[in-house]
Amino acid sequence: MVRLKGFKELIPIEKALKLFFDAVKPHKLESELVPVQEAYRRVTAKDIIASRDLPPFDRSAVDGYAVKAEDTFEASPFQPKTLKITERNEIGKGEAKLIWTGNPLPKGSNAVVMIEHTKRLNENKIAILKPVAKWQNVSMRGEDVKAGEVAVKAGVRLKPWHLGLLAALGIEQIEVTRKPKVAILATGDELIELGHKPTENKVIETNRLVISWLCRELDAEPIDLGIVGDNETTIREKILGGSREADVIITTGGTSVGKADLVPSALQNINESTIIAHGIAIRPAMPTALAVISNKPVIVLSGNPVAAIIGFEVFARPLIL
Repeated sequence: MVRLKGFKELIPIEKALKLFFDAVKPHKLESELVPVQEAYRRVTAKDIIASRDLPPFDRSAVDGYAVKAEDTFEASPFQPKTLKITERNEIGKGEAKLIWTGNPLPKGSNAVVMIEHTKRLNENKIAILKPVAKWQNVSMRGEDVKAGEVAVKAGVRLKPWHLGLLAALGIEQIEVTRKPKVAILATGDELIELGHKPTENKVIETNRLVISWLCRELDAEPIDLGIVGDNETTIREKILGGSREADVIITTGGTSVGKADLVPSALQNINESTIIAHGIAIRPAMPTALAVISNKPVIVLSGNPVAAIIGFEVFARPLIL
């Protein structure tokens, strides 16, 4: 821990977040149209308005018989009401029509008796064993959403049930916010790629893999900038390249106060770059640094895998979300 004495001040997490977000001024990304089949976990760019009622008609909520409710009043197993079965699409007084869940109600009917509350007497008649109130067991037109109402609000991360609702409304494409692009760079002479056999003093680099999947978890698009050694010029060039491609730049390693910790100095030597915070009151992610390059956020994480994850969760997750 001797090397960490180089930090003049450790900034509290809340203060660091405020300074960072004030400097970055997070803004809404551009929108794009995607098919509803590909919109899972995407974020809606604007309110989605229903163009029609859902359900589009009064429909049965159960399997049973469509009836006029008043024809069932006072029915019981001991004093059933007898109704005539009809096949017509219109119910008259004293009539009932067999209907299945989701079927539209026949004209003239205003309730459905559950099939288990009836008894078939013959081909033409049924006994009603339990009364129903008006509109009982009926899903009314527009019950889920009415035409002109907001079906899904802007800024919602779409779940399967949202997509089902939108599909039921006949919506084929959805305007969503573009996925944020996150450039990820690992630094350190000791690092080698997965697939290479470690030699003495070398370790397999894993932070890019972990950070990439943390980004995908947030529906962000990771851009792999690879591994660079402890060379300030190369680090600076890689960061600049990432800033031209991505909305957010994340680096790992080289952020403490040792001779090989060159990322902060590389940032200082980039035009239009400002280091907002370096040294956060958080363990084990104390060396985390936060910066801005031409209004694009840069998050400099520790090379320690656990510290890198903690730094991501505290600073990158709320930014990407």
